Amino acid sequence: MPKTGRGASNALNIRYPTLYENGAGIADLMLEIPNPSPNQPSYRVYRLRR
Repeated sequence: MPKTGRGASNALNIRYPTLYENGAGIADLMLEIPNPSPNQPSYRVYRLRR
């Protein structure tokens, strides 16, 4: 979740601040879907590394 709006206080964003941008070194981007709503970020699906 981006670090704006609801994502500002999201527990994952607090622990891993770059998770949405680049996987924070713990996950790989698997899928990105454009958001049909204007001015909203894309949906992203990450796979956690083992």
